[in-house]
Amino acid sequence: MAKIASGGGRLLEIAEYISLVGAVAGTVASIATKELMYGMTPLCLTLALNVTNRMALRKNQLVMGAEVEQLQQKLERMAADTEHWERQFKDVMAMQNVKRNAAKAEAQLPELLSAIEQLRAREQHFIAGVEVMQRKLDALNQQFQNRPELSQIESLTTVILALKKLIDEMQTRSE
Repeated sequence: MAKIASGGGRLLEIAEYISLVGAVAGTVASIATKELMYGMTPLCLTLALNVTNRMALRKNQLVMGAEVEQLQQKLERMAADTEHWERQFKDVMAMQNVKRNAAKAEAQLPELLSAIEQLRAREQHFIAGVEVMQRKLDALNQQFQNRPELSQIESLTTVILALKKLIDEMQTRSE
């Protein structure tokens, strides 16, 4: 639409220049012949073309202004769409990272469960060993109380206390 107005505007501009030349020629002719009509007609035509040219220019400016406004609105919509799609892309990438991490954790789950079962078995074995040691210690303690020798009592007391301390430490570690 702006191209049509600018093409017509070019013709109006050429006509305006021709009428200016005609106005000058008419002015010279009116001075020479003392007829005012020869000068006024080209001047009026020039003024009319000038007004027409200005109106076409104003119309062209309005059309171009509207087109610029439409382009700005389109650019704003495109910027908003771009921002929206960037957010969507980031959300998708974050979701893919979550899925990847979940898949890694799921792949490690059987290995972790196996390790937990092995630790439980070792704990049961350790508890059984501690119970055996506790029974032996109780038997030694019983034997110690039945023996009257003083020197043996002192040495056995030291051994029993050390064993008891070791058992207590083992039990606290297993818990």
